Amino acid sequence: MVVIFQHVPFEGPGIFADMLEGRGVPFVIIHGYKGEIIPHTPAGFSGVISMGGPMSANDDLAYLEKEKMFLAQAVERDLPVMGVCLGAQLLVASVGGKVYPGSEVEVGWGEVSLTDEGRKDPIFFAVEDPLPVLHWHMETFDLPEDSVLLASSDNYVNQAFLLGSHVYGLQFHLEATDEMVREWVNEDEESDGGIVPDPDRIFSQAPAYQSRIQLNAALVFGRFLDMLLKV
Repeated sequence: MVVIFQHVPFEGPGIFADMLEGRGVPFVIIHGYKGEIIPHTPAGFSGVISMGGPMSANDDLAYLEKEKMFLAQAVERDLPVMGVCLGAQLLVASVGGKVYPGSEVEVGWGEVSLTDEGRKDPIFFAVEDPLPVLHWHMETFDLPEDSVLLASSDNYVNQAFLLGSHVYGLQFHLEATDEMVREWVNEDEESDGGIVPDPDRIFSQAPAYQSRIQLNAALVFGRFLDMLLKV
């Protein structure tokens, strides 16, 4: 059983859920923001996925604190874990790392370049490099102690890391479907502090990026699930 932490209604697991269902891997989605119970321990789970969200890993929210305690235990056990955007930042915070505002907002289609370690990594080897991704964040983090940097962008050095043998943090998005991207843009336009500089550009550039991102997502997530099923 894989546990997925979702932090807002519009940032679900996307392609992740499709691949879990396709593999016949059981999973449960926990919506802590709705008051759903967060387990005290990862015992009994085969892996953990923590999704994104507009809040900060530093926010004083009870459900985020419980999730960070859960993630810290998962890291200690070296369970297969993948944190995406906010999920990566929560993962960093769970092991005592620093999360803080970045130098600029990074939103829209873009690329990350793999490091030498990234090109040899079990889930990133032989993917497109630079890797096409969707950026949607305004905070960043320091790498956790003893972690390995896997990818960087021009604006943010720490875009992906590996901690231990099975714990991954991705600052970028590979999981977003076309429908999710539309929802994110709509939510941003309706919010008080929107961060999307040019919604029309996101929609116009989507065809050039989404097919490439989904192909690479199948490779990265597929290998992560292979790892999860072997541990």
